[in-house]
Amino acid sequence: MTPEEEVEALRNFQASTEARNAQIDQEAKTGDEHTLDVTVHTHIPVLTFRYINTTIPLVVIEAEVHYLWYTVIQGAKYWKAANAKQDTLVRYLLHAKSKGTLTRPRETIKEDGDDNLDHQHGRLEVVPCSDGGKFWSDLPLFGQDLVAEWTNRYYQSDYDDDLRSNLAAFVGRLVSVGIYNGPAACVLSLFSETLERPRPLVSAPAADVVKGANDAEAGTGLSIENLIHALRQMLIYGEGSIIVLSNDSVGVADGNVPPDSSGLGELAIQSRLSSPGFNPDRWRFWIQRLEELAQCEDEAVAGSARVCVNCMRYASEAIYGPLAGKPNWEAESETGSS
Repeated sequence: MTPEEEVEALRNFQASTEARNAQIDQEAKTGDEHTLDVTVHTHIPVLTFRYINTTIPLVVIEAEVHYLWYTVIQGAKYWKAANAKQDTLVRYLLHAKSKGTLTRPRETIKEDGDDNLDHQHGRLEVVPCSDGGKFWSDLPLFGQDLVAEWTNRYYQSDYDDDLRSNLAAFVGRLVSVGIYNGPAACVLSLFSETLERPRPLVSAPAADVVKGANDAEAGTGLSIENLIHALRQMLIYGEGSIIVLSNDSVGVADGNVPPDSSGLGELAIQSRLSSPGFNPDRWRFWIQRLEELAQCEDEAVAGSARVCVNCMRYASEAIYGPLAGKPNWEAESETGSS
């Protein structure tokens, strides 16, 4: 296929993308009983077939992969954190990943006048996606799309708090099964945004929002209240695995965190932390901040902070390394999900 034909094929696919995404959005917004898990389950084998058995241009297959990940992210956002369908979705991703690194026909097959795929003579090749990921072993483009959702939309003031918590729970689940590329960056970002940035404890009433000359609406930034409940869900469904990212004994996260997501927040810098990314000192700082919030006057924030502290201290009991230690229970009864 010539470059011009590839561009035309991609254009034809993209022409229908907006309508397809609108259908996904409509289904997702039906709430906790939506069936996007079925959509994901049926789409993975279709993509597998197209990658290994056709010469469809990779740019078109990548566009379909982006559509798949859009479906995954929208599905996770609109299922409540406790919905077992979130676990089903994680299982589908693990199933795809378990297929390993797939190969596809060489572009020279048809040019050689041979339409038969000669498996025995190496007439197949591994073709990585544009992010360098291999199909399916690296879940190509997933980390990129998840981080894009997180950095471009997740902290917008009109992003519903329940959706924020639902997606955080999904990210926690992904980390718990060892899917780090993308989720690790989201974990670090949520800790940093919640605990390292100066924020009001709770959101100001809408009537108190001040409109400025240079700002569309000044004072509409997120409060700790908007974020800490999401952090709580992420830690609960991470099931003690998130500490591994910060524990020096296992270096799993360094290559998966974009530089602009790993920097220290203002409060962390004021506390004389110097190392960005995941590290034990930063983990301990997060616990310290949560302990402070657990004593605040807002009971909803304080309750979530206590749950976060208990999750983090409990996780230290099951590891070796600088963060290993016996948990200090403060509110054992509050560690359940809401």
